[in-house]
Formats: sequence, structure tokens, C-alpha cells
Amino acid sequence: MLRKIKLMKQLMAIIILLLIIASCARYKTHQYPEANEKNYHVDFYTKSGKDQLKYAKQFAGEGDYEKAIDLFQRIYENTKLESAAREEALLNLGNIYANG
Repeated sequence: MLRKIKLMKQLMAIIILLLIIASCARYKTHQYPEANEKNYHVDFYTKSGKDQLKYAKQFAGEGDYEKAIDLFQRIYENTKLESAAREEALLNLGNIYANG
């Protein structure tokens, strides 16, 4: 009988701990709702600016302008790339904003 009472106390302690953990997790997701959102960011590790421009143009052609703008800006800001690729990225970026 004493053993059952001890076992019941342990079970109640475990249940209380689980409830506390669940309430803390719920509080954190209410406090930081962006934690539930999935965020994907793709980096391109190509050396050629032309290859990166090709990807950015493909994104723009598919209508994914946010990715295209982000990639065009990264191409333009990368001073290690050839100047022709940077100029073309700036031109395409301007076209997206002009047609926007």
C-alpha cells in the first residue's frame, strides 16, 4: 500500500512537470510568434557573376521577385565580381522596381 502511494506521488510529479513544460512552450510561442514560421535563405557559392545573374533572372521570370531582388542586390554589392555582372545586376534591379 505504501508502495502504491509513493508510485502515485511520483506519477503526479511527472504529470505536473509535463504540464509546466507544456505551458512554458505555449508561452514562448505566443511571445515569439515568428518562431513558428519557417524561414529559408539560399546562398549561392558560384564564383562567376554570370551564373548568379542567371539564377536571379530565373527567379524574376518565375515571379519570385523577393528572391530575385535579394540576389541582384548581393551581386551588385559583391565587389569581387566582375563589373559587367554588377552593372547588369543593377540594371535588372532597376527594371524590377520600374515595372513593379
